[in-house]
Amino acid sequence: MKFLSQQALYGLQSYKYKSGGYTYLDSLHNPFWNYLVECLPTFLAPNLITLLGALGIFLAYAANITFNASFTDEAPSWVYVLTAASIVLYINLDCVDGKQARRTKTSSPLGQLFDHGVDALVLHMMLANISASLGVACGWKMASAACLGIMVPWVLAQWEEYHSGIMMYGTKYYGVLEANYCICIVHIISAIWGLSFWRTLLPLPEPIVSIMREVLLAAAGLAGRLGGRGEELAGTYAQSIPSHVSVADAALLFVSTAGFAHGLHNVVRVLGGSSPQLPKEEEGHKQLGRRAAALQLLPLVGTTILGAFTVALPCSGSSDAGPWQELLRSSLGLDDSVIDAAYCRFSFSTYGLLYALMATQLIIAHMAKEPLVPCYLALGCFGAALLNSHMLHIASPSLVMLVLHTIALAGYLIYTTGVIGQICEHLGINCLTIKPTKDA
Repeated sequence: MKFLSQQALYGLQSYKYKSGGYTYLDSLHNPFWNYLVECLPTFLAPNLITLLGALGIFLAYAANITFNASFTDEAPSWVYVLTAASIVLYINLDCVDGKQARRTKTSSPLGQLFDHGVDALVLHMMLANISASLGVACGWKMASAACLGIMVPWVLAQWEEYHSGIMMYGTKYYGVLEANYCICIVHIISAIWGLSFWRTLLPLPEPIVSIMREVLLAAAGLAGRLGGRGEELAGTYAQSIPSHVSVADAALLFVSTAGFAHGLHNVVRVLGGSSPQLPKEEEGHKQLGRRAAALQLLPLVGTTILGAFTVALPCSGSSDAGPWQELLRSSLGLDDSVIDAAYCRFSFSTYGLLYALMATQLIIAHMAKEPLVPCYLALGCFGAALLNSHMLHIASPSLVMLVLHTIALAGYLIYTTGVIGQICEHLGINCLTIKPTKDA
């Protein structure tokens, strides 16, 4: 199936990647990466290096599902060590694949697309593994931290690159490499001290508690003037603010706040006009300008938040009763907790697949210099899940989520393999092998 027009293929063929710069830690690693790439055989394709790194993340993801399906169980220590090692392997191979491409003279737009596309895919696996190491179950905490802290900022960085031509993620002090090493520390802590470390309670400073209470009381006063039960609820919340917070909750709050600030910075740069000017030759058929950028934000951020809602509003086994659940209970002997864990895993995986599809389409639109089209499959799947679970109640939420996961996986695979096939045919290259030259 063909997804790219000839116009898009020619636009992609002339694409040139521009980095937003390197951090101090990147510079420290660079001699090691140069040494490592010289150790690799010249017949090893750069995209295969990227895929091998992703395989490590997938194996760690599978191990976490096997030993901690519910996210809140204590897994063996080696699972956390494996998860940390998979990130070290992935991030370093991710920095070597481009060097291998230049070394073997096989650099191409496909390599950049493959690199960022795989990043988009493994992102939800890494987030699921972090949740398992923190012992955070499905719900608002997981969804808000993953959505606000990681997924929205990541896609906004891609969106800014669409308008500026330069990938801006982080600063010279903190970037992708530093973020991944911080994640490794989380997994190592869980391997040494277990989940009890993250459940340790920390006292909230009194000024913070006072500010939170004043905000909720002000909201209660406003709600009272508007009518309804808002005043009662806000007043109740104001009196029930905890004096302590777990280490895990504090970490999630920090990530959410930092991610939100980072994403907001992307938006301000683009809409405020302070982003680098996109070169004329890179404009192509893109939809540019502040108005177009603002309109693009709605489906991008809206789809990501809509997906977060599917994870944040869990399906309880007791309230999801029906023939589907009865079949699982009677034939497989599964109880509600297992069904809930399976629903959580499927919903988060569906979220990740559709997010990866949306992000890949954004990356291709940038590289091909084409208009940015919303990911209608993602909007449709998330909308169907939420409407069925919380409004229409047409079918079992667990069954619907399983069907939507199948649709998301099929849609992602069909689109990505189709696009890769078109690009390989147009450029006359292979994806996972180095095509012999005529002189060879």
